[in-house]
Amino acid sequence: LTHLWSLAVEEQFYVLYPWLLIATFRRRRATVVLLLSLLAGSFAVSVVILRIDPAQAFYLLPSRFWELLAGGLLAYAQINVWKQPSRRVANVVSLCGLALLPLAFLGPHSSDFPGWGALAPVAAAVLLVGGGPEAMLNRLVLARRPLVFVGRISYPLYLWHFPMLSFARTRYGTLSTGAALAVVALSFVLAYLKIGRAS
Repeated sequence: LTHLWSLAVEEQFYVLYPWLLIATFRRRRATVVLLLSLLAGSFAVSVVILRIDPAQAFYLLPSRFWELLAGGLLAYAQINVWKQPSRRVANVVSLCGLALLPLAFLGPHSSDFPGWGALAPVAAAVLLVGGGPEAMLNRLVLARRPLVFVGRISYPLYLWHFPMLSFARTRYGTLSTGAALAVVALSFVLAYLKIGRAS
Protein backbone atom coordinates (compact mmCIF):
# COMPACT_ATOMS: atom_id res chain seq x y z
CA LEU A 1 0.00 0.00 0.00
CA THR A 2 3.01 2.28 -0.38
CA HIS A 3 1.35 3.97 -3.36
CA LEU A 4 -1.18 5.56 -0.99
CA TRP A 5 1.49 8.12 -0.08
CA SER A 6 0.04 10.25 -2.86
CA LEU A 7 -3.22 10.62 -0.94
CA ALA A 8 -1.36 12.04 2.04
CA VAL A 9 0.62 14.48 -0.10
CA GLU A 10 -2.50 15.61 -1.98
CA GLU A 11 -4.51 16.17 1.19
CA GLN A 12 -1.69 18.22 2.73
CA PHE A 13 -1.58 20.33 -0.44
CA TYR A 14 -5.37 20.80 -0.41
CA VAL A 15 -5.20 22.01 3.19
CA LEU A 16 -2.44 24.55 2.50
CA TYR A 17 -3.19 25.85 -1.00
CA PRO A 18 -6.53 27.58 -0.32
CA TRP A 19 -4.99 29.53 2.56
CA LEU A 20 -2.26 30.81 0.25
CA LEU A 21 -4.94 32.14 -2.09
CA ILE A 22 -7.00 33.60 0.76
CA ALA A 23 -3.96 35.39 2.21
CA THR A 24 -3.35 37.31 -1.03
CA PHE A 25 -6.72 37.27 -2.80
CA ARG A 26 -7.01 41.08 -2.89
CA ARG A 27 -3.64 41.44 -4.62
CA ARG A 28 -3.37 39.39 -7.79
CA ARG A 29 0.30 40.22 -8.37
CA ALA A 30 1.16 39.18 -4.81
CA THR A 31 -0.64 35.88 -5.38
CA VAL A 32 1.33 35.15 -8.54
CA VAL A 33 4.65 36.13 -6.95
CA LEU A 34 3.95 33.99 -3.88
CA LEU A 35 2.91 30.93 -5.88
CA LEU A 36 5.83 31.19 -8.30
CA SER A 37 8.25 31.63 -5.40
CA LEU A 38 6.86 28.57 -3.65
CA LEU A 39 7.01 26.57 -6.88
CA ALA A 40 10.66 27.51 -7.46
CA GLY A 41 11.54 26.89 -3.82
CA SER A 42 9.87 23.49 -3.71
CA PHE A 43 11.56 22.49 -6.96
CA ALA A 44 14.94 23.52 -5.53
CA VAL A 45 14.21 21.48 -2.39
CA SER A 46 13.34 18.52 -4.61
CA VAL A 47 16.64 18.74 -6.49
CA VAL A 48 18.75 19.15 -3.33
CA ILE A 49 16.99 16.59 -1.12
CA LEU A 50 17.06 14.01 -3.91
CA ARG A 51 20.87 13.88 -3.58
CA ILE A 52 20.72 13.54 0.21
CA ASP A 53 17.69 11.33 0.85
CA PRO A 54 15.87 10.03 -2.27
CA ALA A 55 13.05 8.44 -0.23
CA GLN A 56 12.30 11.74 1.52
CA ALA A 57 12.43 13.59 -1.80
CA PHE A 58 9.95 11.13 -3.31
CA TYR A 59 7.42 10.79 -0.51
CA LEU A 60 7.26 14.09 1.38
CA LEU A 61 5.30 17.24 0.52
CA PRO A 62 8.09 19.89 0.48
CA SER A 63 9.80 18.26 -2.51
CA ARG A 64 6.55 17.42 -4.34
CA PHE A 65 4.60 20.61 -3.59
CA TRP A 66 5.76 22.28 -6.82
CA GLU A 67 4.23 19.54 -8.98
CA LEU A 68 0.76 20.06 -7.51
CA LEU A 69 1.27 23.81 -7.44
CA ALA A 70 1.96 23.80 -11.19
CA GLY A 71 -1.63 22.66 -11.72
CA GLY A 72 -2.88 25.19 -9.20
CA LEU A 73 -1.07 27.99 -11.02
CA LEU A 74 -2.52 26.86 -14.33
CA ALA A 75 -6.04 26.94 -12.88
CA TYR A 76 -5.39 30.37 -11.36
CA ALA A 77 -4.07 31.68 -14.68
CA GLN A 78 -7.04 30.30 -16.62
CA ILE A 79 -9.50 31.97 -14.26
CA ASN A 80 -7.74 35.31 -13.74
CA VAL A 81 -5.24 35.89 -16.56
CA TRP A 82 -5.44 33.63 -19.59
CA LYS A 83 -9.13 32.85 -19.78
CA GLN A 84 -9.50 31.81 -23.42
CA PRO A 85 -6.40 31.51 -25.64
CA SER A 86 -6.84 31.73 -29.40
CA ARG A 87 -7.10 28.42 -31.22
CA ARG A 88 -3.65 28.94 -32.73
CA VAL A 89 -2.06 29.54 -29.32
CA ALA A 90 -3.98 26.59 -27.87
CA ASN A 91 -2.66 24.35 -30.66
CA VAL A 92 0.93 25.44 -30.06
CA VAL A 93 0.63 24.97 -26.30
CA SER A 94 -0.83 21.46 -26.54
CA LEU A 95 1.68 20.39 -29.23
CA CYS A 96 4.53 21.56 -26.98
CA GLY A 97 3.07 19.34 -24.27
CA LEU A 98 2.93 16.44 -26.71
CA ALA A 99 6.55 17.04 -27.71
CA LEU A 100 7.58 16.70 -24.05
CA LEU A 101 5.86 13.34 -23.57
CA PRO A 102 8.79 11.25 -24.88
CA LEU A 103 11.00 12.90 -22.26
CA ALA A 104 8.33 12.24 -19.66
CA PHE A 105 8.18 8.53 -20.50
CA LEU A 106 11.77 7.79 -21.42
CA GLY A 107 13.88 10.51 -19.84
CA PRO A 108 13.70 10.30 -16.04
CA HIS A 109 15.93 7.75 -14.35
CA SER A 110 14.89 6.71 -10.86
CA SER A 111 17.94 8.47 -9.42
CA ASP A 112 16.81 11.77 -11.02
CA PHE A 113 13.19 11.64 -9.88
CA PRO A 114 11.45 13.75 -8.73
CA GLY A 115 13.98 16.63 -9.13
CA TRP A 116 14.88 17.41 -12.71
CA GLY A 117 13.34 14.13 -13.81
CA ALA A 118 9.86 15.34 -12.89
CA LEU A 119 10.13 18.55 -14.89
CA ALA A 120 9.18 17.08 -18.29
CA PRO A 121 6.08 15.14 -17.15
CA VAL A 122 4.80 18.07 -15.09
CA ALA A 123 5.39 20.56 -17.92
CA ALA A 124 3.79 18.19 -20.45
CA ALA A 125 0.68 17.80 -18.28
CA VAL A 126 0.38 21.56 -17.70
CA LEU A 127 0.75 22.34 -21.40
CA LEU A 128 -1.68 19.66 -22.55
CA VAL A 129 -4.32 20.77 -20.06
CA GLY A 130 -3.50 24.43 -20.73
CA GLY A 131 -4.24 23.96 -24.42
CA GLY A 132 -7.86 23.49 -23.45
CA PRO A 133 -10.74 21.96 -25.40
CA GLU A 134 -10.15 24.16 -28.47
CA ALA A 135 -6.68 22.75 -29.19
CA MET A 136 -6.74 20.40 -32.18
CA LEU A 137 -4.79 17.68 -30.40
CA ASN A 138 -7.09 17.79 -27.40
CA ARG A 139 -10.24 17.97 -29.49
CA LEU A 140 -9.41 15.29 -32.06
CA VAL A 141 -7.29 12.87 -30.02
CA LEU A 142 -7.53 13.33 -26.26
CA ALA A 143 -11.31 13.82 -26.34
CA ARG A 144 -11.87 10.39 -27.95
CA ARG A 145 -14.06 8.09 -25.91
CA PRO A 146 -11.44 5.40 -25.15
CA LEU A 147 -9.01 8.00 -23.77
CA VAL A 148 -11.74 9.82 -21.86
CA PHE A 149 -12.80 6.47 -20.40
CA VAL A 150 -9.26 5.74 -19.19
CA GLY A 151 -9.11 9.25 -17.75
CA ARG A 152 -12.38 8.75 -15.87
CA ILE A 153 -11.23 5.53 -14.24
CA SER A 154 -7.57 6.54 -13.84
CA TYR A 155 -7.68 7.24 -10.12
CA PRO A 156 -9.41 4.03 -8.99
CA LEU A 157 -7.20 2.21 -11.49
CA TYR A 158 -4.17 3.71 -9.76
CA LEU A 159 -5.52 2.59 -6.38
CA TRP A 160 -6.31 -0.96 -7.56
CA HIS A 161 -3.43 -1.97 -9.83
CA PHE A 162 -0.52 -1.58 -7.41
CA PRO A 163 -1.80 -3.76 -4.52
CA MET A 164 -3.12 -6.36 -6.94
CA LEU A 165 0.25 -6.66 -8.69
CA SER A 166 2.01 -6.72 -5.30
CA PHE A 167 -0.24 -9.46 -3.91
CA ALA A 168 0.11 -11.48 -7.12
CA ARG A 169 3.90 -11.26 -6.97
CA THR A 170 3.90 -12.16 -3.28
CA ARG A 171 1.74 -15.22 -3.99
CA TYR A 172 3.18 -16.40 -7.31
CA GLY A 173 6.63 -14.80 -7.55
CA THR A 174 7.75 -13.13 -10.76
CA LEU A 175 4.76 -12.76 -13.07
CA SER A 176 4.82 -13.57 -16.75
CA THR A 177 3.81 -10.81 -19.15
CA GLY A 178 0.46 -12.49 -19.70
CA ALA A 179 -0.23 -12.82 -15.98
CA ALA A 180 0.73 -9.19 -15.34
CA LEU A 181 -1.56 -8.05 -18.15
CA ALA A 182 -4.38 -10.18 -16.73
CA VAL A 183 -3.98 -8.51 -13.32
CA VAL A 184 -3.97 -5.07 -14.95
CA ALA A 185 -7.06 -6.01 -16.97
CA LEU A 186 -8.82 -7.06 -13.75
CA SER A 187 -7.76 -3.73 -12.25
CA PHE A 188 -9.50 -1.98 -15.16
CA VAL A 189 -12.69 -3.92 -14.44
CA LEU A 190 -12.62 -3.09 -10.73
CA ALA A 191 -11.88 0.58 -11.48
CA TYR A 192 -14.80 0.71 -13.90
CA LEU A 193 -17.12 -0.89 -11.34
CA LYS A 194 -16.00 1.70 -8.77
CA ILE A 195 -16.77 4.59 -11.15
CA GLY A 196 -20.11 3.03 -12.13
CA ARG A 197 -21.13 2.66 -8.49
CA ALA A 198 -20.08 6.24 -7.70
CA SER A 199 -22.09 7.67 -10.59
